[in-house]
Amino acid sequence: NVRETLSYTWVGFVGIGLDFVIFLGIRSLYDIPPATASLISAGLAATLTFPLNARFTFKKKDDLHKRFVQYLLINGFGTILGATLVFVGFNLIGLNDRFAKAVATFIVAGTQFLLNKFVAFK
Repeated sequence: NVRETLSYTWVGFVGIGLDFVIFLGIRSLYDIPPATASLISAGLAATLTFPLNARFTFKKKDDLHKRFVQYLLINGFGTILGATLVFVGFNLIGLNDRFAKAVATFIVAGTQFLLNKFVAFK
């Protein structure tokens, strides 16, 4: 459905923006590895985007506690996948940490949309 895809994309940009701002803030304030910063920033962004996706993208008001748990599990998977991709990109391939994060975010966003559409918000 085009409306869902556009709405998910809009909410996704909000989430990606939050994720990157938190990621960059953590990286500038604390001396922690990029993959760890990515785990923290993605987890916080996922928590903040759930209500937007529930209301605007998938228009669900029922079973929100159950959906939230599923959403967090899906985003947890995406967070681990993203952190792994950042680790590989930064530590093994030698990419800039911001570029590695951008590539990982793109891959994870598509994966999470499909899982959220067919699992958490079916």
